[in-house]
Amino acid sequence: MTSPTSSMPLTDPRAREMVGRAVCLTGTVRTGTTLVGTLLHSMRGVEYGFEPATLFMLFLLLDRLPDEAAKLLYESYAFEELMLNGLAGRFMNLNPHDDSSILKAKPFAEVFGRFEKSGRFAEMFDAGLNGTIAYKLPNIISRIPLLQKLYPDTRVVVMLRQPDPVAISMDRKGWYAGTLNHRDSRMLREVDGELVPVELPDSAVERWLKLSRFDRCYDFYRCEYEALLALPNALIINYESLMERPTEITTLLAERLGLEFGVKTAEIIGQIRERSPRNIVPEGVSKDIREEALEIHRRCARLAI
Repeated sequence: MTSPTSSMPLTDPRAREMVGRAVCLTGTVRTGTTLVGTLLHSMRGVEYGFEPATLFMLFLLLDRLPDEAAKLLYESYAFEELMLNGLAGRFMNLNPHDDSSILKAKPFAEVFGRFEKSGRFAEMFDAGLNGTIAYKLPNIISRIPLLQKLYPDTRVVVMLRQPDPVAISMDRKGWYAGTLNHRDSRMLREVDGELVPVELPDSAVERWLKLSRFDRCYDFYRCEYEALLALPNALIINYESLMERPTEITTLLAERLGLEFGVKTAEIIGQIRERSPRNIVPEGVSKDIREEALEIHRRCARLAI
């Protein structure tokens, strides 16, 4: 019996190699992934996906799909949807009020220059091979080893921020307050009749459901960054360092990834400001739960730039 992919044409080997070196940006929510994603998008030759739901769902299925099927889906989406359609001016977000707007990262002339003609596949294909694919998917640190099994050369960037402001910001969004519903989060699963974040490991669910809203934020943080300690090749960006030394840290980021500043990179760096205090501890948080998150942060911070 043939496999489901045995008769399917696979991605061009040159495209597969390029996709295999894509930049995967992650970290928990509220850690600066949006800012760093914009910086990456501003760099020369980078086409960027802002939290693409298709890739998120694929990450959740990487341990259930045959490897060749997962590769075909990943490569087709990354190369054809993100890279080629980006270069051709298709599916771009032009809403200047959205964090994901291409206008925040690329100069106006470059963006609207893509609308001067219809880009043919062959023309876009050759241009795409010389570019860099990057995408941002928060809360998938624990799934990165599954991706690296398929693509060992993937460049992984992880944002790290002190847990107190992360928990406060999470709670302000109302994500873990009371009973979750699909208006609180797009990605939930049902466990024993209750909805929990789909990224939460099975081993953590029973404890998490018993916690207060702030303790849930800290516990989710701990679960995510425990997985980071098992990723020796990840480039960890300390949010606080980025706030204090934005030019230095962005320069290091570009150098480590082999990228060059684009037209708007310096402008974005000049707008970086820390907008929330670091040293406020929410009332009612469990001392032990918070200390667990702080200890994971300390261990990860030793590895960060």
